[in-house]
Amino acid sequence: MGGKHAKLEIPELNLAVTSPAESESIYDDFSAESLLAHWQTLRIPFTESMESLSERQGYLRLRGNDSLLSTFEQSTVATRWRHHDFIASTKLEFEPTNFQQSAGLCCYYNTSNWTYLAVEFDEERKRRCLRVMQVDKQAVSYHFYDNESIEIPDDVRSIWLSVHIEGLTYQYSYSFDGKTWQKLPLVLDAWRLSDDYIDGRGFFTGAFVGLHCADISGFGCHADFEEFSYEPTGG
Repeated sequence: MGGKHAKLEIPELNLAVTSPAESESIYDDFSAESLLAHWQTLRIPFTESMESLSERQGYLRLRGNDSLLSTFEQSTVATRWRHHDFIASTKLEFEPTNFQQSAGLCCYYNTSNWTYLAVEFDEERKRRCLRVMQVDKQAVSYHFYDNESIEIPDDVRSIWLSVHIEGLTYQYSYSFDGKTWQKLPLVLDAWRLSDDYIDGRGFFTGAFVGLHCADISGFGCHADFEEFSYEPTGG
């Protein structure tokens, strides 16, 4: 072995396999004592002041903090987009009491570029609803607000949210029973969550799909996420 010149043949190495290859699919029921390795938090570590895996066994509890626009303390856990085609989904319980509280599923690049399917509180109707907020180079757009907001029935406790990325576009969906899904009539551009699109600055963070809970009212709400899945759908 060794030497300065490349060899045409080398001896076979008998290397033991210490662990199986990581699956491309992800399923997390939040039963572990700590966050699994595929999760990342934003700028700050996972702490009990913002998130907990022990306060309600089998759930990831996110305490409401700053919004996704904030560069300070967010209650956000996310995992990278690993494929051009995949479905990510989650099941959560959330009872907001005012319009400054929200929780749900987001597709995120940085604080200036993201979308967010959120459970919120409609102040006029005095009930929960589903809405989508989009931030594109700091320009904010609101979808399914006012008369278009999607009302959540009073007897629904668990809400399922999902996002389907298909190449250059993606769409959010929701379900109130985990079986019948409704796709939102809003097609979003996946390429807007890319290094090339973000002003050419090349941050190299890539796109994430994540779970988030916000409460800028300061009343101290929380959301309980029961499960999360990530499933590649490409051929």
